[in-house]
Amino acid sequence: MKKLSIFLILLCGIGFVHAQTTQDDEANRLSAESVKLFNEKKYKEAQPLAEKAVRLREQEFGANDFKTAEALRNLGFIQVGNEDKKEAEKTLEKAIGIYERKTDLSPDSQSQLAQMLETVAFIKFENRKIERAIELYQKASELREKAHGKDALENVNSLLSLATIYHFQKDYKNAEKMYRRVLEIRAKKLARSDWNRQDAENRFQCVAVRNDHADEAKNFIKSLEAGNLSNAPDQAKLGPQLVRGGVVNGKATYLAKPPYPSEARSSRASGAVNVQITIDEQGKVIFACAMSGNKLLFDASESAAYQSTFSPTMLSGKPVKVMGVVIYNFVP
Repeated sequence: MKKLSIFLILLCGIGFVHAQTTQDDEANRLSAESVKLFNEKKYKEAQPLAEKAVRLREQEFGANDFKTAEALRNLGFIQVGNEDKKEAEKTLEKAIGIYERKTDLSPDSQSQLAQMLETVAFIKFENRKIERAIELYQKASELREKAHGKDALENVNSLLSLATIYHFQKDYKNAEKMYRRVLEIRAKKLARSDWNRQDAENRFQCVAVRNDHADEAKNFIKSLEAGNLSNAPDQAKLGPQLVRGGVVNGKATYLAKPPYPSEARSSRASGAVNVQITIDEQGKVIFACAMSGNKLLFDASESAAYQSTFSPTMLSGKPVKVMGVVIYNFVP
């Protein structure tokens, strides 16, 4: 299973009261230092400091206080950094419970809660607890929309995660709805040349093909292009630019060969299958979608594409993501 992308951003504290105790001062200092180490990816050094900050906050304010929840949140993300996801799940669920009991969460706190829900959802998904993961991503999506507004880019993470889960489950109907929403948001905010907008477009078109909605999807994308101002030249600097590699079979360092599915062989399904792929900076395939050919050959082709590796592509001396096409030919 291809891991989904998670952005772990730690925000330290919510302000200091005027009459702080020595314990609270020390907890704040430890929290700040642990966050600094986390940002430097020194997770093992950060964890003992974060654990002590939690203990001090519990002693000073109690196990269910919001300041304790903030310390738990920091600790949970550090545990994720240390690949201790089982403990991170427990820690973050404690923090989530405290956040959810607070009735006057600020927009920043709502975003923090959404981030924790997304992280726990990802862990649940990895452990194949699919229904619970979907539930948590849905709650996170509602919080982000409440905190930032319906069309904010901050909303994309939960929606994209939901879409990916539905796609993974071959629930193409719900996947198409989620990808469509992601594309709507990104098309309003990002230039047409932006990689993130193009990625949403590709994913949306992918599941639309599976749903026999290819023409409708193309028309929808055209309507987005005609109906927003994100194509202005000054918008092109909003994000990483799209790099297209065309047919990339020849750039593979290892091109996996798809098996010939028995069902396809028995029905003598044959011909070329074009698989749209996204290759990351290290040359790994992070997204693959069969876009044309016999549908009986789609799954095998996508699976082979995910197993393939490619030479990294450099742009101005830096490795970049590339969108390309792998072509597989099936002969009965």
